[in-house]
Amino acid sequence: MSLYRVGWWLCRGLFRLYFRWRVEGLESFPPHGPVIVACNHSSYLDIPVLGAAVPRTVHFMAKEELFHQPVLRWLVPALHGFPVRRGTPDRRALRHALELLARGEVVGMFPEGTRSRTGQLLPAQGGVALLALHSGAPVVPATILGMDRVFPGGRERQLPRPAPLRVVLGPPLRFPPCARPRQQERDAVAGAIMEAIAVLRANRPAGRVDSVTPVGRISAGQPE
Repeated sequence: MSLYRVGWWLCRGLFRLYFRWRVEGLESFPPHGPVIVACNHSSYLDIPVLGAAVPRTVHFMAKEELFHQPVLRWLVPALHGFPVRRGTPDRRALRHALELLARGEVVGMFPEGTRSRTGQLLPAQGGVALLALHSGAPVVPATILGMDRVFPGGRERQLPRPAPLRVVLGPPLRFPPCARPRQQERDAVAGAIMEAIAVLRANRPAGRVDSVTPVGRISAGQPE
């Protein structure tokens, strides 16, 4: 059993007991083929929470600084994380993500590029639009609700509180592939993705995201 799968099962059990979490919208998650999961970002717990919620193995972009630390430089790749330079277009990370999608894998992204300290959505960086347009892979918008109660006031240095968490996955968004998208096209795609995340956060109807799937019941397979 891989380290990722061990961590996946452990996190699911822990989050169910400690956060009483619920995962919504799994019925629309593609069971096969390339997928980009785009989620808002407000806490360091977002990666394990989102990764445990998605039934397939998720390859996450992780900030390059993590790979400079002795333990994390081994642990993060073992958990299918790969480095990305923040604040600047990272062609190496984009190429790696495109290779993963070409193999039919799932790539997880936080389009804002950094954690939001206020809980409000930040503008999307350009990477998610480029990845979606170059690959043609469907984009599943996602949001994690309740992190403001887990870390009230954004105080992440304290132990997380046992507040309920909800992970909501929206219906896949599909954009026509484009090898050389113009800035206007990239902005439109990034805007559409962030709008879909905002819809989920506002708890407005968006496809079938109101259908609740208990944590212990998975319909789209398990991580490889």
